[in-house]
Amino acid sequence: MSAAPARRSATLRVLSGDAWRWAMYDWANSAFALIVMTSFV
Repeated sequence: MSAAPARRSATLRVLSGDAWRWAMYDWANSAFALIVMTSFV
């Protein structure tokens, strides 16, 4: 009975970690694009 909540929390932890990684990746891409655009202006 306690295996389901544990599995659910583990899945949420993996998803939240993956979301954080993708957010950082998206932020890095946005910052890089902004630097490239401002360097050409």
